[in-house]
Amino acid sequence: MLAECEVAEQPRRVQRLLYHVAEVIDPTSQIRLVRLSAPSGTMFRFAAGQYALLSFGGHRARPFSLAGR
Repeated sequence: MLAECEVAEQPRRVQRLLYHVAEVIDPTSQIRLVRLSAPSGTMFRFAAGQYALLSFGGHRARPFSLAGR
């Protein structure tokens, strides 16, 4: 499955990227962990507290908090 991801790396600079969904985990009933894999092998940079708008399979985009490993 592909996820369309919109991320603002700098204020007012939004990138639209396509990533493969590598894994989806539901650790609780209210939390969903979505691991993305970049087709090109490169990842974007992000800061603590930043979020991305993700759209799966053409559905409406929703905000997801970003976290690193």
